[in-house]
Parts: sequence; structure tokens; C-alpha cells
Amino acid sequence: MSFYTSLTGLNAATAMLGVTSNNISNVGTTGFKRSRADFGDIFATSPLQKASSTVGQGVSLKQVSQEFGQGNISFSSNALDLAVTGDGFFPLRSADGLQEVFTRNGSFLLNEQFNVVNSSGQRLMAATVDSTGSANVNERVVLTIPQKTSGEAKQTSVVSLGLNFPADAGVITETFNRANPATYNKSTAFTVYDNGGNGYLATIYYVKTANANQNVPYNKWQTHVFVGEDAVEASLVQATDNNSEKLYVNQYGQIQPYSKVKDELTTAKTQLFSLDELTDKRTSVPASVAGTAISGYDLTSGINFSTTEAFTTTNLKGLMTVNFEDSTLPVSLDLSHLKSINSTLTGTQIASEITAVMNRQFGDQGYFDLSDTSSKTFQISTSRLTTGSGSSATPLTVTLAQGTAIPDMTKATIPQVVAAIQAQLDASTTLTTGTSPNFTNRVLVSYDYATQGFKFTDSTNTLSVKSGGVTKNEVLGFPVTATALSDSGLSGIKAIPNGVSERAKVEQRYGMKVEYDSVNKVFTMKSGTTGDESSIAITGSTATATALLGFSNTAVTKSALATRGISSTPAIAVGTTPTINLANNFAVDATNNTFVVTVDGIKGTVVLPIDSNYSLSTFMSKLEKGINAMGSNATVAGGTPTTVNGVKVSYDAINNKFIFTTGSKGSDSFIKISGSSNWGLETVEAGRGTTSTWINPTQHKDVVSGALQPKYIDGAGAETTNGDGFTTLPAWSPIYLDKGELTFDTGGNLVSPVEGTQLETVYLAGGKGALTINIDYSASTQFSSAFAVLSQSQDGAPEGDLVGVTIGNDGLVSASFSNGTQKSLAKILLVNFSSPVGLRQIGDSSFLASAASGKPILGTAGSAGFGTLRAGATERANVDLTQELVDLITAQRNFQANAKAIETSSTMTSAIINLRS
Repeated sequence: MSFYTSLTGLNAATAMLGVTSNNISNVGTTGFKRSRADFGDIFATSPLQKASSTVGQGVSLKQVSQEFGQGNISFSSNALDLAVTGDGFFPLRSADGLQEVFTRNGSFLLNEQFNVVNSSGQRLMAATVDSTGSANVNERVVLTIPQKTSGEAKQTSVVSLGLNFPADAGVITETFNRANPATYNKSTAFTVYDNGGNGYLATIYYVKTANANQNVPYNKWQTHVFVGEDAVEASLVQATDNNSEKLYVNQYGQIQPYSKVKDELTTAKTQLFSLDELTDKRTSVPASVAGTAISGYDLTSGINFSTTEAFTTTNLKGLMTVNFEDSTLPVSLDLSHLKSINSTLTGTQIASEITAVMNRQFGDQGYFDLSDTSSKTFQISTSRLTTGSGSSATPLTVTLAQGTAIPDMTKATIPQVVAAIQAQLDASTTLTTGTSPNFTNRVLVSYDYATQGFKFTDSTNTLSVKSGGVTKNEVLGFPVTATALSDSGLSGIKAIPNGVSERAKVEQRYGMKVEYDSVNKVFTMKSGTTGDESSIAITGSTATATALLGFSNTAVTKSALATRGISSTPAIAVGTTPTINLANNFAVDATNNTFVVTVDGIKGTVVLPIDSNYSLSTFMSKLEKGINAMGSNATVAGGTPTTVNGVKVSYDAINNKFIFTTGSKGSDSFIKISGSSNWGLETVEAGRGTTSTWINPTQHKDVVSGALQPKYIDGAGAETTNGDGFTTLPAWSPIYLDKGELTFDTGGNLVSPVEGTQLETVYLAGGKGALTINIDYSASTQFSSAFAVLSQSQDGAPEGDLVGVTIGNDGLVSASFSNGTQKSLAKILLVNFSSPVGLRQIGDSSFLASAASGKPILGTAGSAGFGTLRAGATERANVDLTQELVDLITAQRNFQANAKAIETSSTMTSAIINLRS
């Protein structure tokens, strides 16, 4: 029995020796996993046997299992060599595609089909990936490395050129000829590609055509493009702004982006306008009417209307009816007051008189509202009288009443009030002695426009005035206590019309004027506003008007076509932030109620009534009324004063500032205001108006056969030379860049084209297709340095050859191609098992799944339960030679011991046999 027991020991030792020898022999096998022999004792017994006295029957080999410990990493120059660091196996497909195989041997190469395989022809499996590199684990394919791109050639559509053009380059006027270098300054070349990836040499020639000058402040270069031997013309490109919005122009040369004018755009045919040709700058002018030359009167020396029998108050009263900007209330020009002026008036003075009259009649002059009892009465006395009515002891009471002089007490004009007061003064037998016009003594009344108050004079005598009641006459400006007038007859108290305006706001017109040309002896009447919205109409012109002024019935109407330009801007003065809270009612007192104002050459002081309960609207209304009441007295005695009209006072609630705007417009408009810091008016910059300018858009013309040919844009946006269907310009027309032209400002910055030069389609020889290319020059400059290519790129590409493969730690396989394409091909997966020891070994460091190993579990490298990949490396066998040599010695000793046991058993058997004999 012991013989057979020892024999099992010999077999076990032999098995152990075989396993150890196998490990040692595969120490250089990539991915090899060390084997281990597992033994178990043999023990046999029956239920009737005593187990404690039963001897074992030897040993048996239970299994040979693999130890899947990590092997050392060995690096190589093969990018397809892979090593797993951690858990996992490479999934392979057998050469016939029927069997799934798993291995740790990452020595891979390409077969004739560019599949990634091992030395046995088994193909590496990988998951498909999307554009972001994310793997679809459920869709696995054989990992294939394409040697070139397929169908990824890209046609060139955009070429980006960053060039520096030398600012000192000379202008070339000769006709361009690519064969003659003298006809161009510089050139660049590059390759463009068609859809098939075929390359073509493109060359651009640059010709400087203009230097910046005063009229056109741009430097210009013309480009000529050739693809191969074919010249390629530039397409018509609409100009854009910095936000890439298309630009449009109206008939006044005003440019706006699409978002501003989209609701006004039409498909009507229009003229072709070039951005660089919008240079015909003009100054806006008002509607004007020039009379005929005056030949019947010497207006250089002047006319004394009072002594010239040809003029009467009758024929000077209704000279003509004048209208501006289609007012529904035209004005009859009345110069009858000139008959009372006993002095010579030149043509220039007559023009000034007419200007003053028209501005007063068309302006915002207000009425006195005398409906209140206290506003109708005042008292006056003179030092000339010591007793009686009109003396200081018994002042003359003047009470205004509705009648011939004042038909409506709520709408009394300044001249009506002056006439009514003068009538009552003249009716006094004590104040006035003698008869008209040869008075011995007389108190004269007038209105002083410079101080906005009534003026009383009585030769050299001193006059005193008072309200005559217990309250102040607020309207006419008379105090409760008697106040002595100054030597000039002024009380210093303002009397500003307190009623409504003589003309409704919509009917008011400002700034009109009449000028006299002493050289040509011509009067010219002008509207107060510039542009095509201005108009003048003269009707009912009399023979006197024609003889004296040269005007006859005529009209200059508003124009729908660009003729006179656009409206000019008024003068605007803007204050600073007030120190008073204007959100609530506030007080105006003696410290802040005075304002010094200058408007269009008229300077005056505005004094607001003191009150503790002003609202913002009331404050602005009174200040505005006070400014518009300012004026200057006539330069000729008996003439018409010049007054301020149309000034508007507003408040900017966002920026907390008062704003003052003149009624007049243009460069002659001026406003300056100074007041208390309470109102933010302590240091206010003067405001000046601006006479507007406009640009007359010039239709672009091409030179065809030596002749200029006008160009149009049809309803589809295409250029044409056919003008049929064009009537007038639409509200807005597109603006285009000159074809192929580069424009730089004087600072060397590119002005156009901002979005590049679009070329016409070029059809390639041999039916290879067509190219439509945009050349982007946005990175180009024009500085004093030499010509240089700062940057050059284009979006086309040929088919690319494989230049490299990279495999990431996560298994993502990426290929690089010669055309610059980077492509994610697939992601190498790893497989793990519940019990890797249960795998079935089939050689070549490969395994098959078995019931003992469990089903394969797929995952990506680096995820939970899986190791990472290292490209350009392999995993060496995990065999430890020292351990194996020790195992050899152990197996040898086991074998020798078992052999000795057999020998001993044999000796014992022989001894027993010898006992018989």
C-alpha cells in the first residue's frame, strides 16, 4: 500500500516540476500569467472503518490555476502596443470571427486590412465613439486604423489673409497686367482646394490706386485674383457695420443698419451706391425766395419813408402775405410803421425791419390777460405838477377797459396796452397841454423790450407810479407804494405778458430772415429752418411790394427729393445737477430767482416771482416765459424790436439736469444761461447750434468700352445696367463696397471690406466643379513698414494621409492626418470577470470564458473595476524566477523523498518474500 502512496507523491512532484518548468519557460512571454499546481491528499474510508486508524492513500493534482497578478511594464516604440495597468483583459475576435477570446497580451499590429490584430491573427475589438469621444459600449467593431481620410476633402470657401501694405507705396495708374510687374505693387500666392481635395494655385495681385486726400481721406488698393490662369472677379458685397449688420443709405447720405430701417425697406429698383463714393458733402440750406433787382429806389443811400410821397400807411400795410412751412395762419406783412420814422433806412435796415416784424408775428409773443381787476389799474404822477390830477398829492388813475384800443381784455397785445394807456394820459388836461401833434407838455408811454417793462417819460421831469390799490399790479408791474422812475423812465419792475400766446404752438415759426444784397440790389427771404421740409409762400404781393422789395407771388414748397438737405440743430445748454429736491414743491426766493440769459445775441435778466410753493412744471413754465419775453429795442427810433422766440425749458429726470433749447436752428443759434447753483446753473457751458450737412449719394458708374455706364440694383438685389422700372429712390437703398477694393484710413486701419471680398464663382477646368471663395482681409493693415504676410489660412483641405495614432489612457484611439484632420476612431474596451481564475486557457496568453469564470463584463479603461491603458508598452510575464527555482528544489526533494519511500517499501517487500525461503 505504501508503494502506491509514494507513487502518487512521485506523480505530484512530477506535476509540480512540470508547472514550474512551464512558468520558467514562459518568463519572456508577453502577458503570460504564472501557473500554480494545487494538490489534495487522498483519504479513503468506509462507514464501518475507524477513521482515526485509517492511513491516507497519497496525493492527487486538483488543478493548475493562473495567478493574475500585475506584471512589469515594458516600453516599446510600437504605438499599437498596449499594457493594462490594473484589472481587465483585451477583448479579441478569432480570425474566423466566431469566437470571443480574452488576453492580457497587448502586442498588436496591423494586418493587410488595417485591422489591429495580435500575432495569432485575432482582431482587437473596440466600441464606436461619437464626435465628443463618448463610447457606445453596446456597439463594438473591429478596431481599424485607416491609412488616409475618405470623403473628408473640403472645398475652400474662406481665405484669411493678414497683410501689411506699405503706406509709402506708390500709386500705379497703368492698366493691370499680371505679366508686367510694373503694373502692380505686390502679390501673394496660396493653394485652394475643390470638393475632391485637388489643389489649385491662387494668386492675388495688389495695386495701390489712391492715396488719402482732403476730399477722400482713404488709401485704396485694388485686388486682382487668379485661380490657375483664370481671372476671378469680385462679387458685389453690401457694406456692414461693426456688428455685421448690413448698411443702407437714404437720399441725404445718412447711413443706418438693417435693424433701424427694416420696416421701411422695399424691393423697388434703386441706384447702385458705393460706400467710398459717398463724398459729395453739402451744407443744408433753408427754403429761400430772391426778389428781382431793385431799380426804382436807391437803397444804398436809403429811403425816408415819412417824406417819400410814394409810400403811405395804406400801401405799406398789406404789402404781401407770407407763409413758412405750411402754417395755416399766414401773416400779412405790415410795414406801415415805417411811415412814422423820420430817418433814412438803407436796404439792409429795411431787411432787418422785415425780419423783426416776421419773427414777432410768427413767434411766441403772448397776450396780457387783464381780466383781473387789480391788473387794470395804476396811478402816475409827475414832478412837473404840484397840485391837481397827476401831482404827487393827487396821482392820475389810469384804468384800462375793453374798447377800441383793447377789444378783448383777456388777449391784449403790448401795442394795444401801450395805446390804451397813452390815450388816457393824453386825455388828462393836466398831464397833457397843447394839441396833437404839437403838445406843449405830454407824458409818453412805451414798452421797453430790453428790460421787459413799461417806460414813462415827461421831458426832464420825474415820474412816479404805483398800483393805486392795496395789492401790487402783478401783470403790468406797478408796486403798492409810489416808485420814482429812473431818468430813462423805467421802474425796474418787469411786466411780462401773462396770457396765452398770440399764435398756437403748432403755428409758430422761428428764425426766418430777410437779407439785402447791396451789390446785386436783391432782397432774399429765407425760412428759419433748413432742409427739404422748409418752405416759403408769398401771395397777394402788391405793386408796392414788388417795387420796394422785388417780391412777387411765388412759392418754394417742401421737397420729396433731396434738394436742400435736412433740418439743422438748435443750440442746447445743459445744466448740472440741482442742489434742491425738485420732486416736491420748493421755494424760489431773492437768492435764487435771478437768471442772466443770452439768446441769439439778445442778453437779458429773467426774474421769477418769489414764492414758497413752486412745482417743477410751474418753475419751468415761468422761466421759459421769462426767457421768451426778452428782447432788444429797435436800433431805429420807431422801428420794430427784436425778441427771443421759441426757447424751450425742459428737465432731464434721468440725469437730473435742466435743458435749454433755442427755437432758432443752425450755426447762428446761441444760448447761455447763468443762475443759482440751486438749479445747477452756476457754470453752464454755452450751447451753439449746428447747420447740418448732408451727402448727395452719387450713382456708381462702371467704365464699359471707355464710357461710363450707370449701375442699378433690381428688386432681387442683383446689379444691372438696365434702368427700366426706376423712378425715384426708395426711402433706403443698400450700400455696396467697391469690387475687390481695399480701403484703409489714414491710421492704417482697414475700413472695408470688413466681412471680406466675395469672389464670383470660378468653374474649374475638366468639369471638376466650381469654387466660390471669400477672402477675409480683416487682419490687414497699412503701416509704414514693408509689405509682409502676417497671417494666412484657408478652410479647404485635401484628403489626408495617416501621420500618427494616439491611444489615451481611457482607450480612445485618435488618428492624425496630413491635411490637419484629427479623428476619433474608436475606444478600446476592457473585459473583466467575476472569477478570472475560472477562465479557460487556450495558449498564446489567451483565454476563453467558462461557466466558472462567469460572463464577461465590458467597461472602459479607467472606470470603476477596470485598469487603465498605456500605449507603447506591454505587460511582461508575472513569473518570479527566484520563486520558480525554489519551487524546483522543492519538487526535486519531494520526488527524491517519494522515491526513497518506494525504495524502502520495496526492501521491506523483499524481506517479507525472503522469509518464505
